[in-house]
Amino acid sequence: MAAPNLGNWQDDDILEYLKETIAGTYKKDGYELPSIYGVAFLAKPTEEKFLRSLASRNTGNFMRISAPIRESSPSP
Repeated sequence: MAAPNLGNWQDDDILEYLKETIAGTYKKDGYELPSIYGVAFLAKPTEEKFLRSLASRNTGNFMRISAPIRESSPSP
């Protein structure tokens, strides 16, 4: 699969391109396909959706890390 024109990538285009590129590289060298894990920290919903798809299509897992807990000032 040829890479889409720069600037015209859709999520499915990226995911399919990665899948084919990884498969071609690893299988050519006789290795098993890798698992890809996604971790989101303060990510936008579209970014999180992409990471979830990337992980699920590549036998990985997705994890969201929440923002750190802020200390509250003491009450008077």
